Amino acid sequence: MFLYFLICFIFFDFSFLIAFSASDTYFDKRHKELAAKHEKNNAAFNKVKMDKEREVKNGHDGTWVAHPGLVPTALDVFGTSIPGKNQLDVSLDNINITQEDLLEVHSMV
Repeated sequence: MFLYFLICFIFFDFSFLIAFSASDTYFDKRHKELAAKHEKNNAAFNKVKMDKEREVKNGHDGTWVAHPGLVPTALDVFGTSIPGKNQLDVSLDNINITQEDLLEVHSMV
């Protein structure tokens, strides 16, 4: 859930507008800040894409997204990865999940 929060935060906080001022140093600083946010935004999109690719691999026929801006990413992954109408033939019977697996704590990095 943290990743979805992060994506929403990036979308609502990201500004494509640059305030021009007489100070070149301020512009350079602001430009670097926007470039850093753009890199974070791209990283978030890549994480979403990897998540949607995992869902397709696991046999999902569709998905949901946390923001309308992510719809093209999901459509691209699902539109190019599913050969037919659905994935009813995909089986996950060979997966063995133990109690330890369910109790393992993962970091949200």
